[in-house]
Amino acid sequence: MYGITFNNKHSFRDFNIKVLNTREIKTPSKRKILETIPFFNGDYDFSNLYGGTTYDNRQLVYELIVRSSNQQQLEYKRMNIENWLMGTNEKTKLIDDNTPNFYYLAECIDLDFEDMYVNGTIKATFDAYPFRIGANYEGNNLWDNFNFESDVLQDTKFTVNGYANVNIYNSSAIDIEPAIIASSEFEIIKDSKKFIVEAGESKDYRFKLKKGENNITLKGNGTIEFRFRKEVL
Repeated sequence: MYGITFNNKHSFRDFNIKVLNTREIKTPSKRKILETIPFFNGDYDFSNLYGGTTYDNRQLVYELIVRSSNQQQLEYKRMNIENWLMGTNEKTKLIDDNTPNFYYLAECIDLDFEDMYVNGTIKATFDAYPFRIGANYEGNNLWDNFNFESDVLQDTKFTVNGYANVNIYNSSAIDIEPAIIASSEFEIIKDSKKFIVEAGESKDYRFKLKKGENNITLKGNGTIEFRFRKEVL
């Protein structure tokens, strides 16, 4: 039965409630930074000043139908659903069964309950991070989960003996800062910039995989992995 998974529980399997087809997955708005300049026609767009388009959070709206045998049972079901959906104070993983290979980071901010005697409907509104996030790390080339419309068949973990040139494709809508997992110290060269990573797992806010193809030079000995999930609108 179609539903959503949120706060580690599924709407139908755990609460026996159905999600109606009236759901709304709203596209996030672009965040525009516009300024007018004297003697300049129109306005000037500073939105890309720091390297890319930014977006406001997106809104998700689901309508749930709750069935019961009497009004008392309906109230208990309503209480359980409210505790489930409103029981987090931060953005939590939300999986829509229609897109199981992605998840949202969302927080339920409003519940509107309509009582229809022994049944009821609940309109749940979520405030969500603007991008859908891939359920699997890139480079996880398992055929059971592979989607030919959105996934890229590639390696993101490499064995290097001294020197190697590699390509990593970022199919996200934005630049991504990957976690880097190395068995020993490595020098990474990308876009003529050098980065040194120590053995273990690390992140460098300066090192990002741009949208599309990324050509990277690796210097070192051992294994190195770039771990990231794609983020799409």
